[in-house]
Amino acid sequence: MKCEEFLAHLPSYPDGIQDMRLLGELRKHAAECPICEARLSQQETMLAALGVLDDTLEVPDAFAKGWRGAVRQEGNSAPHVRRWQGWALAAVAVLTLFAGTSLMRSGILFPENTQTQEMAYGYADYDMAAPYVMQLDEGYAPAAEGEAMLFKAAASTGMGFSEPAARERVILHTASVTIQTERYDEDMRRLEALLQENGGWTEYQSVYGEPFSQPEATGRTASMTLRVPMNALDRFLSGANEIGRVTGSEKTAQDISESYYDTKARLEMYQTQRARLMELLSRAESMADIIEIEARTSEIQYTIESLQSTLNSWNSRAESAVVTIYVTEVGPGETRTSVTFPERLAAAVGDSLRQAWVFLQDMVMFLVMAAPYLAAMVVVLIFGILLQRRRKKNDRR
Repeated sequence: MKCEEFLAHLPSYPDGIQDMRLLGELRKHAAECPICEARLSQQETMLAALGVLDDTLEVPDAFAKGWRGAVRQEGNSAPHVRRWQGWALAAVAVLTLFAGTSLMRSGILFPENTQTQEMAYGYADYDMAAPYVMQLDEGYAPAAEGEAMLFKAAASTGMGFSEPAARERVILHTASVTIQTERYDEDMRRLEALLQENGGWTEYQSVYGEPFSQPEATGRTASMTLRVPMNALDRFLSGANEIGRVTGSEKTAQDISESYYDTKARLEMYQTQRARLMELLSRAESMADIIEIEARTSEIQYTIESLQSTLNSWNSRAESAVVTIYVTEVGPGETRTSVTFPERLAAAVGDSLRQAWVFLQDMVMFLVMAAPYLAAMVVVLIFGILLQRRRKKNDRR
């Protein structure tokens, strides 16, 4: 007989056990197990104490209700504790999920997942055109050390890369102005004149809607993307703020110096490589070498054109700011300078939903990237729970 079976039959000992064989096994086990012997001794002592009680004695109702209530409370406490533990675990899991996602978005966890597109583009270019290091005396061979060998080879022929002594900051400026007007045609002419006075030009313009002079018209709306020279940007914005009723304006500046000079350095590297390829091409003798060199030259030329196009776009945007103008025609007396509460509420709800959707996407990314670590934590947790249950089981014995 095991201790578990002994404990199961102990409450019925001895009057509740009719099987004499079972009764003998209980006593035999108690004689062999000191712990169960002590329990049996307590049972017999309790039965002896209960035997001397007065059967005619009546238990007070308050006492009976008290101990019955205590028993019920003790019996119901375990489910409440388990329910509380379940909610606590769920809260910890949700808190961990939100905290991990926030840390990933801030770049503290998995910083490689938050790198900018410029950084990713910078790393990809070296793989896209894996360079051949040209040896003028020994033909050409695939680059074993990549970029480092290319710089070394360029330096050996005097084709080094220029490094400016003092780099100027490259900043892209953008601005936007929202205007309501009751004199649509007049204010549009004023905007065009203001743009010409400051040396700017129109890059894009769209107009939709019908003028209020027609029946059931809702007014016209114009959207314009303008380019304004940097030395005239403030003057142009100041003049635009005096046209119609300005209901919103914004001005931003983005510093792209690091990406700009990184792209410029890579452009010089590929230009140097192209020059060496052309020199090697002039010395090639076999048709196979000529075909392979020309193919590599075409790949490098494509990369050079792409990098040069990026630099040209940045140079153009650095010299002239991008200004977006929204002009809305309103009826007489309808011009207002403030946004109504329903509009503000709708904008806030829309922005909140967009931010929540982005956060959910980042949360999925966090779960995917943290899956190995979370799996390891779950395994350790399960192992700890099993050890705790086994320890409690041994304590009962």
